[in-house]
Amino acid sequence: MDFDGSFRLLGTFDPEPLRKRVVELPDSVWQEPGNQLRGGVFKEHTRTIFLVPDYHRFHERTPEPGPLWAGFEAEVAPLLAEVKRAFGNRGYLHRMALTRIDAGGSIPLHTAVAERLAFTHRVHTALVTSEQATITVAGERRHLPPGEIWEINNFRKHDVHNGGSEARIHLMVDWVTPDGLRRWRRKQRRDGLRARAETAADTLVQRARRGRREALKLAWRLRAALSGRSRRNRDG
Repeated sequence: MDFDGSFRLLGTFDPEPLRKRVVELPDSVWQEPGNQLRGGVFKEHTRTIFLVPDYHRFHERTPEPGPLWAGFEAEVAPLLAEVKRAFGNRGYLHRMALTRIDAGGSIPLHTAVAERLAFTHRVHTALVTSEQATITVAGERRHLPPGEIWEINNFRKHDVHNGGSEARIHLMVDWVTPDGLRRWRRKQRRDGLRARAETAADTLVQRARRGRREALKLAWRLRAALSGRSRRNRDG
């Protein structure tokens, strides 16, 4: 979601229980099919494990968890409580993922492209990192230390670089607030009205074209009839 600034500190929590669970994950889990993000700029150095995927509908307050959710639910609960507190104890989880960037890896400069990101708050917290792992948003570069919870303005141009000697792992949360949900519903209504208006306009154009074709046919018939009558009058 776009906001006034590039980074916003939401709060802190004890990351150690969650970090321990994450580092226990075997590399084979990270390498499973589907854990590599689609899209050229993201594929080379990154892996993502969706604890709560985004295949549920945006307005559903009880998202369908992924297969690894049960093993992390207790550890992420303090983080989610802090995120909810930061947004006035309102809102709900839309998506949650563990994201890994290899040592020496990077994600080049880009901006958010998914429509839902205009209506959700993108939250990061570092679990495995080093001071050489940084995020740059609109020219402002930061290292996010473990235990701090940051909202990232991903509608500004941003890139990620891991200059450390080990993989950098963040937990990424997309959080929906009532304001974001209202904006999404308004857009859905506008899109619906626009779609209906476009359909109506297309129908009118098609009718006009059919009417024009019928009018042309009638004109040609009339001309042919007049031409035939003229010839008969000359012959007579």
